[in-house]
Amino acid sequence: MALWRRKCGGAIILIRRADHHPPHCHILAGSYRLKVELGRWLVMKPRGAVLTPALRRCLRKYEAEMLEAWERVLIRPGDTR
Repeated sequence: MALWRRKCGGAIILIRRADHHPPHCHILAGSYRLKVELGRWLVMKPRGAVLTPALRRCLRKYEAEMLEAWERVLIRPGDTR
């Protein structure tokens, strides 16, 4: 289940509620499925894939929202933070 989700151009960018370190997002665009490290914007999976300039702009546009969402990923049920 997605904790955070935005459409950008033809892509869907999401952060999943049950994700893990390092901080990252998932990009779904047609048949492409990318896992991208937040902040550095490096494609973690699949190896060798690169972001288009349009996707980089989208990621920068939503960077603050994604980092805020990532903080919520780290808070698990029962945490008293």
